[in-house]
Amino acid sequence: MKSAVSRWKLEALTGLLGIKALQTHQAESQKNMQAENQRIRKELWGYDEPPVSDEMNQTILGDVTHPTPIVINGQQSSGIGKVLAGLAIGALIPAAGLGGYLLNQSQPQKPAESTPIETETVDLGLLRLEDLNE
Repeated sequence: MKSAVSRWKLEALTGLLGIKALQTHQAESQKNMQAENQRIRKELWGYDEPPVSDEMNQTILGDVTHPTPIVINGQQSSGIGKVLAGLAIGALIPAAGLGGYLLNQSQPQKPAESTPIETETVDLGLLRLEDLNE
């Protein structure tokens, strides 16, 4: 099992390196095309700078864990306030569900109207074009 995981990680790394190489090559080709286009534009129309696109390619494979953000406030909050807020939210969710149920029960229920569906079958089979014109 351990060797299979190690092999998978090695294959993922190899694939990632291949993708990075392709992306780098593509970026260099794009820079060359932009330079050629800029020269043509400058010579023909006197245009100096083409619009530059700042694309950022990110490829994420495997075990990537981002660090947990650390939020620092100027004031310390008490643990009791957090507990009370959690209890209030926990009490509101079932109350909202019960309120929705009671509201649904208080409204008069109309039976759904059913309309009969007429079905007609069309069987053309294999006909000739002359048969369809009649």
